[in-house]
Amino acid sequence: CFKTNTSDTYVTLSEYVSNMKKNQKSIYYLTGSKIIELKNSPLLEVCNKKGLQVLLMDHEIDEMTFGSVQKYKEYDFKSINHANALEEIQADEEQKDQKIDIDPFIKKVKKVLGDKVKDVVASKRLSDSPSCVVADSNDPTAQMQELFKQMGQAGMPASKPIFEINPKHKIIKKLSKMNKNKQFDDSVMLLFDQALLVSNIKIDNPGEFISRINRVLEKSL
Repeated sequence: CFKTNTSDTYVTLSEYVSNMKKNQKSIYYLTGSKIIELKNSPLLEVCNKKGLQVLLMDHEIDEMTFGSVQKYKEYDFKSINHANALEEIQADEEQKDQKIDIDPFIKKVKKVLGDKVKDVVASKRLSDSPSCVVADSNDPTAQMQELFKQMGQAGMPASKPIFEINPKHKIIKKLSKMNKNKQFDDSVMLLFDQALLVSNIKIDNPGEFISRINRVLEKSL
């Protein structure tokens, strides 16, 4: 039985399938360390908006288990920790949303983050949060990488996350109008570190994180 984003009671896979949305082709799940953190994950925002049920998995072995099982009956398992997992339910979002020219901002963000990320893209999954991080579809998630380390496979190269930004969020709209300067760089790095922390991923340098917060606070007070 599994916890989900839409209910406080446990459901079986059979119950999940019986409650699936019309034309839904996959069973979606989200992995992490604690149920309370998973329920508040920005990765769920588009699923919550559409009333789409997602299995929440907080045991370390869950991701490895479901990654190897792959199917239940005719339905594929898809981890929404990955970039393209929600493509079938995001297809209509681009048509509904007014086109926002975010490309110049994305270019500036890429310059700030450099090799910390695999890519920076406009998100279709976010509604309330300014940003999030996901794994590329062909890469292990941060949770899987941590499990590999615990299993003694520490020599594996770390996979870089994809940084998704919400073009409709007030913070992103304000940042997109700023020139690239120290304040802009600090703000982008804070958004990135924040996205890592909410996904329970360790940030590289907590001291620098605090220094950036203090600099941004000084500017705002």
